[in-house]
Amino acid sequence: MTRSTAQRSSDSAPSTPAAVAPYVAAIGAAGAADLFLSVGGTKVYLSENPHEDSRLLKAVGANVMAALCRHFGRGHIQIPIAKGWVARQLDTRGWERSRIARALHVTDASVRAYLHEGNR
Repeated sequence: MTRSTAQRSSDSAPSTPAAVAPYVAAIGAAGAADLFLSVGGTKVYLSENPHEDSRLLKAVGANVMAALCRHFGRGHIQIPIAKGWVARQLDTRGWERSRIARALHVTDASVRAYLHEGNR
C-alpha cells in the first residue's frame, strides 16, 4: 500500500547523510538523487572542459557537471550509491514503491525498509 501524495508532501524532507551532503550542497537534493541513480557507485572525472564523450556529461548535462566541478574541484570523485536516501527522495516525489524498487534494483521489501529507516 502506498501513501497518498498529500501524506508524502506533509512529511519532513529526508535527512541527508554526511556522504550525500556535499552533492546536495552542489546540485540540490533532486539533482543529487538523479546523479546517484545514473552513475552512483562509480568513480568519475570532473573537468572544467569535459570531452563530449564524457560519461558524466552525458548522464547529467553540462550545468550539473559544472556545478560539481565548482564544488569539488577538478579530478576524480567517487559517486555514492546512497540507495536508502535515494529511495526516500523518490518517495517524496510521489513515486510508487514498486517503481522505486525497479530504479534501485532492489526488492519492494528493501524499499519499505529504506522508507521505514528514514522515519526513525
